[in-house]
Amino acid sequence: MINKIEQSAGSLVNLSKMILKLTTDTICIIALRRKYNSESPDGKMIEELLKEFNWLMGCPNIGDVIPWLAWLSHFNGFNAKLDKVLNSWMTFWMHGVVQEHVNHRSNSSARIDHDHVDHIGPIGEDQTTEEDQKNFVDVLLEIQDMFSGGTDTTYTVLEWAMI
Repeated sequence: MINKIEQSAGSLVNLSKMILKLTTDTICIIALRRKYNSESPDGKMIEELLKEFNWLMGCPNIGDVIPWLAWLSHFNGFNAKLDKVLNSWMTFWMHGVVQEHVNHRSNSSARIDHDHVDHIGPIGEDQTTEEDQKNFVDVLLEIQDMFSGGTDTTYTVLEWAMI
């Protein structure tokens, strides 16, 4: 990040975008052992999903404050947007990261380089029992929590510190 700022001496720099990329890359390295380049389709997908998810988490939901008015969220589109983002997130991670870990684990008998996904819980190839399916969904939600909590809070604190 410092090198990019230095290289762009004399021109405008979007620090918000750079800080978001820095925090996303840091969480990716910690959790997944690799970066997602923001120019790649996967990197763009992560950025868009995080942006949409964080926006939705900041929106007021009347059902959270007054539970008997929760039905209003069906009419204003909040639930539909939340379901869309959650389904996109689950599909992306299910077919990407988690499946990659399952394939890598089944191809190698002794794995030395573990990341956070390997330590979250058991991920098996066969999702036959209800318990296996719950574990798989729990792993996906844990990854989502790491990304939304790790990137948004760090990004926000750093951005506000710059002001």
